[in-house]
Amino acid sequence: IKLELKDLYTVICERIYGRNQVITRVDDHITILECDMQNKRMILTFALSFGSKAKVIEPEWLREEVLKEAQLMLHNIKEEENE
Repeated sequence: IKLELKDLYTVICERIYGRNQVITRVDDHITILECDMQNKRMILTFALSFGSKAKVIEPEWLREEVLKEAQLMLHNIKEEENE
């Protein structure tokens, strides 16, 4: 996977998240995390755990799943507000 993370460099550097992990500090705010992970559900949960601080760069299936999950979450909130 490849994630762009905002303002999380210190947090990211403290752990190993997957095989072949590479952390690139782009600037004071942006960090790129690349690593190999297994289990699609766990990868999705991992990416979502960073909330709005993360942008999925690749793979495409993960970008699509994060978008679907975010849309479902928003739908659930709107549905509750309308009750």
